[in-house]
Amino acid sequence: MSAEENKALFLKFFDDVWAGRYEDPDDPGYRPWIDEIRAAFPDLTVIADQVLAAEGDHVVIMFTGTGTHQGDFLGIPASGEPVTFRGTTVARLENGKIVDEFACTEKMGSVMLRQTL
Repeated sequence: MSAEENKALFLKFFDDVWAGRYEDPDDPGYRPWIDEIRAAFPDLTVIADQVLAAEGDHVVIMFTGTGTHQGDFLGIPASGEPVTFRGTTVARLENGKIVDEFACTEKMGSVMLRQTL
């Protein structure tokens, strides 16, 4: 696939995962993690801010998440406060499938402590 096709595929995957629309019976591991975040931040929105690179088999994006801390998360009780976090993710695709992804985000616990204290 071309870099542009990989970019479109990964952006759709990214949007579907954070909107709760993505299901993969071969890789259910992400689901508990997403469900835990969504339970703590039911109004969570995560958007791809910028595609930094789409070259060959790799796509790199920067993203921002916003939501209201309405449930316990990482041992931090709900504060009712808004939270914003940012990150970057790198995906490698082969034959139209995401075969590897690495994300680096601000630690949500640290962000929440800074924003809610």
